Amino acid sequence: MRFFKLIDKTGETFDLNSLDHFFRGEKGLGYDMENTYQRRGRNWILLDSNLQQKPMTGKIRFKTDSQYRKFVLFARSGELTLVYKHDETGEEFKRRVLVTSVAKDEKERTGTYDTSVTFTPLSAWYSEIEATVTPMEETEPDTYPLTYPFRYASVAKMEISTRNEAEDDSPAELYIYGPCSNPSWRHYANGELVGTGAITAEIPADGHVVISSSGGECSIVEYDKYDQYVRDLYNASDFSTKRFIYLQRGRNRVVVSAGENVKIRLKGRIEYVSV
Repeated sequence: MRFFKLIDKTGETFDLNSLDHFFRGEKGLGYDMENTYQRRGRNWILLDSNLQQKPMTGKIRFKTDSQYRKFVLFARSGELTLVYKHDETGEEFKRRVLVTSVAKDEKERTGTYDTSVTFTPLSAWYSEIEATVTPMEETEPDTYPLTYPFRYASVAKMEISTRNEAEDDSPAELYIYGPCSNPSWRHYANGELVGTGAITAEIPADGHVVISSSGGECSIVEYDKYDQYVRDLYNASDFSTKRFIYLQRGRNRVVVSAGENVKIRLKGRIEYVSV
């Protein structure tokens, strides 16, 4: 059995496998591509290919009318995160969605309501990975226990490695914690240097900078210890470099140079066209 739930922007959840509101008959876990072709004699050449915004549909059986109204209020709260847990592997995937259609049927003899719903995606399916390297006097290589394993190298190198098993490049966020001066980084994919970056700035002891390619917009921002915005460092970065990190298929390694005793953290969002 597949497991689904919704999460709103406050972190509140709505279980779609509850006996009071059970989601079933789901469709749309696959994908559609919009392709442009050019005819060459009796053959066609692919010119362009784009992933389409394929909605996910299904029916929720509500046990009571009050549960139905509770769902409608939850759905109208805005953007939601749809969570799908794979029934065989136990892997968890997420997708940003909007509930764009709710069609309530007549009450059945059992007293339940079958309601057709449509989830319109705002992102691809993704899974999240995260690891942190904190400098210590002596550090030996270790293994980070996640679905996509990280390997810790010696702290002197300040590096994190991981694998991306998805079909396409996936966005990531690199955190560099202060105190540090003019931090720089290098991104290797399958042994090849694919990107470098640097910032001309002083990061205080209680601050950190986030280099992000997530959320559809690249940014370089400094935050304080409470994760509150301090300043935009985009214009303080090296524009001659490919400084934003996208995890390519295969092995990825990020090496940071920011002085001694600097903590680094990597968060990735591995994206899939289908789950």
